[in-house]
Amino acid sequence: MDINCNFIAKLYKCRWLILAALTLSECLMSVVYTYFGQVNDFYVSFFKITYAEVDWATLTHNVSPLVVLLPVLWMIHLEKFGFKKVVICATASLSLSLLCSTVSLVNNNLFALVIPGQMFNGVSSILLLSTPSVFATL
Repeated sequence: MDINCNFIAKLYKCRWLILAALTLSECLMSVVYTYFGQVNDFYVSFFKITYAEVDWATLTHNVSPLVVLLPVLWMIHLEKFGFKKVVICATASLSLSLLCSTVSLVNNNLFALVIPGQMFNGVSSILLLSTPSVFATL
């Protein structure tokens, strides 16, 4: 006998809005951490640095998820970090990433701000990538 024969799944319109917002933030985040390599000629000429430094700045995006992933997943598992807090932290981290990248373009001596910006973007990426799968099962 099937115990789920009377189960009816309800789909809320609000979930489509959340899905659209998460998709938009994923797209924005992907553009932010890859645009350094695509327009590296501009960065090399503006900041007067080498192509290798631009490539390293692009790769720093991968450092912060290594540090943040396990503690965040553990806090989600212990239910100390809910969906709302994860989305707020991811949005704040993505905003800080864009702020660092924008402020670095004010002066050609501020290339060092690109590195923390990429690290903030890495934090937002790991939060946004883990959000749908973890909270869909809870």
